[in-house]
This record gives sequence, C-alpha cells and structure tokens, in this order.
Amino acid sequence: MSQQTGTAVSRSRRTLFAYGYVAAVAVAAGAALGLRGLASASVQLVAFVAMAVLWFVLRRATRLVVDAPATDLEDRLVRLRDRLFVLAYQLLAVVTLGVAVVLFLASRGGLPEPVATALAWAGFGSALGLPLVVAAVALPDDV
Repeated sequence: MSQQTGTAVSRSRRTLFAYGYVAAVAVAAGAALGLRGLASASVQLVAFVAMAVLWFVLRRATRLVVDAPATDLEDRLVRLRDRLFVLAYQLLAVVTLGVAVVLFLASRGGLPEPVATALAWAGFGSALGLPLVVAAVALPDDV
C-alpha cells in the first residue's frame, strides 16, 4: 500500500466545508429568487466565488481518498469510496429530477428568469460539488 491513504482534514472540518459549499449554492439560488438588479448579481457573484473556493478546499481535504488510484488504497477504502460516489450520484439524480419537474410544470406559462436562474444554480452546484460534499461528510477520520 502507498503512503497516500487517509484524508487530509478531520471529518468535523470537512463537514463544515461541505455545509459551507451547500450554503453557498443556496445563497446563490436564493439571491436569484429574492433579490433584484445589482444586489442579486453581487450576492450571486460572492456566492459563486465562495463555491469555487470551497470546491477547491473540499478537493484538497478529501484528495488522498477521492483522487488516489484504486491500486494505492486498501480494499475497504475502495469499496467505501465507490459507495460514496453511488450515493452522490443518486442525490444528483434527485436534484435533477426536481429541476426537471419544476421546468416541466412551469413550462406551460413561461418560466420567470429568477426561477430559471435559481434552478441553474441548484443544478450547477449539485453537479459540481455533490460527490465531494458526500465524501467530505461521510468519510471517517480513520481511513
């Protein structure tokens, strides 16, 4: 086994980063729905920057398990990582289904721009970060 096993950051800290990422996605979507004009654009920009920073932090915090080749990890860790990614993509499917339902239901009368923007933030944030968020929250400290 290689020296590249384990996570770089404790679980409690990874969880904090993961929840921060989810909060940044929610703030971006909420700003699209609740604010108008420059205020909306400014809050969405700040939330996007926070998402980007937290995405890189989460990548770094989970890098030794998430990015390591399977040959460098113990069998238990490979199975755990595989289950985490399956869960993450199942959650992504739920988000995608929710977005699709809203788009389907709203398509008859026209979709207001704030709703479309909020849905775009939800889809973008989920696609980009769900695997990392799930790994950050679910990986134990002893791996």
